[in-house]
Amino acid sequence: MAALSREVNVKNITKDATIPQNDVAKVMYYLKSATKNCGLDFLQDDLIDYPHYYRLSTERGDAVFLAAYQCSPDEFMNKTLFVDRYNRVCGHRTGIFLKITEATHLFAVQSEALILGRKTSVNTILIVREDWLEQYYVQPMKNNIHRLTRAIAAARASSGPSLGGLLDALIESVSDSPNHCAHCSGKASKCSCTRGCALSENSKCYPSHCQHCTGRNSACSCTNGCALNANSKCYGLHSIPCDLCGASSIRESRYRCASCSTFNVCQKCYRECIKLNKHDASHAFMEYAREGTQPKLHPAARPAVPKASSSGSRSKLPARRESSPASELGTQTSSSSEAKDKQGYFYLKMSTGELKQYLRENHVSFHDVLDLETLQRRVWECYCDSVSSSELNQLLASIGVEIQAGMRIESRRRLAKQKFNAGPRPSAPNVTRCPFRAGEKVSLRNLKTVSWNGKTAIVIETSAATGRVTVRLTDTGKQYSVKFENLAPHEIPESLD
Repeated sequence: MAALSREVNVKNITKDATIPQNDVAKVMYYLKSATKNCGLDFLQDDLIDYPHYYRLSTERGDAVFLAAYQCSPDEFMNKTLFVDRYNRVCGHRTGIFLKITEATHLFAVQSEALILGRKTSVNTILIVREDWLEQYYVQPMKNNIHRLTRAIAAARASSGPSLGGLLDALIESVSDSPNHCAHCSGKASKCSCTRGCALSENSKCYPSHCQHCTGRNSACSCTNGCALNANSKCYGLHSIPCDLCGASSIRESRYRCASCSTFNVCQKCYRECIKLNKHDASHAFMEYAREGTQPKLHPAARPAVPKASSSGSRSKLPARRESSPASELGTQTSSSSEAKDKQGYFYLKMSTGELKQYLRENHVSFHDVLDLETLQRRVWECYCDSVSSSELNQLLASIGVEIQAGMRIESRRRLAKQKFNAGPRPSAPNVTRCPFRAGEKVSLRNLKTVSWNGKTAIVIETSAATGRVTVRLTDTGKQYSVKFENLAPHEIPESLD
């Protein structure tokens, strides 16, 4: 994209649109903008009808993300899609459409471009700001990576129409001459003409680059060294550079990170990523044998784990503990149900100082807490609120809680909080009756929070079974539960007259 040095005035053909605040609708809007609105009308109508996204079934909703992954921005970038990095063209809009005649003096636009492995005529281009791609493609795709994975698995298992059929439809829509002669059916397969008619460059039945090659959508089977061409189905050259070795074009298979949508590597660098840990091993990769083919999913080398602690992170855990919640969640060393239930309760191994330090670093107040159980509960609830969806699932699994299908993350967080475990209860105090009566004035003593010692309180309720007394502070009016041994009768100082 050429850099612009001044504001420009162009006649755009953009129409206002209202996009629902839903990830499926946003991706459908991206698909329509990048394909149909730019003259590439090959996707089925229900996949781009974003105002009525709610009409899609779960399976068709998954198909939206599958189509968007195949039709990613890098397939159209600097061909029919351009980024206005300095906001010289879009103005107050996040994106506009321009006829190619209006854009030739702004960008290096070509009337023909190689899109999805086929030569395509370009009449209309889409110019967007960077935040447009983030809002309508990058973020929705990140939020729904599980739906994309499910759609790819379903497409591979199904014998029905797949995304490959949609791409064949694209070839038909952009080809000037779908059949090379009257005797040929023009199918995207081996030519059926027996009259010896010459093949044209735009014919759909031009799959082979030589008589020795079958032209199937895989590695080239020719052993005679014949030159490959862009119209061959076994053309193994990708127009996208490798982000590790820097090769301008990736030959053979291209590997694309399923989490980092713009990270592409060649086959050699992909193997190094796995072997030498040059990329996050918890990320899955999609393999493209050639331009326009359906990707193959390569699972992550290891499952995702909670992110490392940082000073500004809500999920930061104290460094002094012998083991982190992440390691506790992922390991089960005891076969007993009791050991399994205790495994996720990391706070049981933390001292009072570590519990307070955890809350302090996560900006959670604890100055009103007088007992260990309440302190542990506050740490547990803070951690449940801070972890990601996948970490929360691991947490629930580690304490033996089954998750119902379709349960929202808010419900899962509430469920996790309800499973708080304070550990073994202290033995009941050896008292036969409570030494204090309701309404009696008492003083606090021997508390770990020194500033509370000496405060005056009124007894509200007593319990000989638990050995605790509910009191109300006279200075603040707040009520707390305190052990018998932390109370003493209130003594009025003698007068010094």
